[in-house]
Amino acid sequence: MNQIQKILAITGCILLNISLFSCQKTMEKNYQYTANAFCADGYGMHLYHGYFSSPGEKSIPIYTNHLSGPWGAKGGGDVIGSGLNPAPDSLHIGFYSDSEDKFYEGNFALPYEKIVQMFEQEPDNPRIKGKTFNDSQSGKMLPFHKYNGLTVSVTPGGKIYLWIFGPMDQVGLGVYQAKEVQRNWRDIFENGGREETVAYYLEKIASEKVKKEIATHSLPYNLWDSYRERFLWRYVVEGAQPVSYLHFQTINAEEEGIFPPRLGNDSYTERAVPYFFDFYFTDTKGKSYSALVYFTKDSKYYRVNYKSEIGPYWPEDTKEEQAYRVFKQIGTGKPIDLVFKEGTDPQKMTVWVRTPEKETELTDILVYVSPYEFKK
Repeated sequence: MNQIQKILAITGCILLNISLFSCQKTMEKNYQYTANAFCADGYGMHLYHGYFSSPGEKSIPIYTNHLSGPWGAKGGGDVIGSGLNPAPDSLHIGFYSDSEDKFYEGNFALPYEKIVQMFEQEPDNPRIKGKTFNDSQSGKMLPFHKYNGLTVSVTPGGKIYLWIFGPMDQVGLGVYQAKEVQRNWRDIFENGGREETVAYYLEKIASEKVKKEIATHSLPYNLWDSYRERFLWRYVVEGAQPVSYLHFQTINAEEEGIFPPRLGNDSYTERAVPYFFDFYFTDTKGKSYSALVYFTKDSKYYRVNYKSEIGPYWPEDTKEEQAYRVFKQIGTGKPIDLVFKEGTDPQKMTVWVRTPEKETELTDILVYVSPYEFKK
């Protein structure tokens, strides 16, 4: 083989590899998932440009326009098209921040391999693990997966937060910074004027707290990043036996659903400060109970979630709550037990934060325990 033939052979191999790689990227596996967008409560946002795209250049749109809270919510969302789409490798977004009267835009690479890996995970729930369901949208029998959605939240200053979620779980995938851009209002929005939108926001949407922040140029740009601080903790249930499942949320909008065999054997894990726990347990006499624990002393958050009253889902700043202050005092990297103690009366459960050196009862919290009958 002469030199020219060698060059042609090498070139042919390169072109073949490029072609195979291109085909591989365009033959992506499809998943059923929703795409959602939200903002922090009170800090209104208008999403005028938002979609995910896949390595095969398929667009997966985010249909929400006028964003609402809470930050990190999953919501209902839309199952796009036939309901089956490839995992995305990038996010493209443009939004108007009401509280700042500014436009932000950005294009971001996403952790594609991680997203694929998580979309492939089976659920931990033994009732649906390894099973399929008849999906009316795609007309196919599909396997249940642990994760079936992507949710975005934007905050003042152009920060973008991304999570992947499922019925019982939510995990942060990344934080991105959009750039402030100059846009002609009429090129973006067909109805209303800029002054009218700002006036409406200040009158109807912004709280007194947010109005003051706007007037004093003190918007809490770093607030939501501060929620992402992690501590090394596990949950412990004493004097009772957790059954069925245990579900909790943390202030960084992550969630975990824990089922047997992990249910009674949690391990120390780096997590944000807990905000809510929901689990079932049996007492020493074998009676069953349902427990709801909010790490706040303000009962309106319970009423919003369980009695359908209007109001915020989260305190204005969860760092003001007792749980955060106790965890912060202990510090990161030190093992912490979050202990749920049944006591002589199961309906008077107490919650403690324990380290080898100290044990602190959380008193500024809401604990609702009620008898529960499991259906066989």
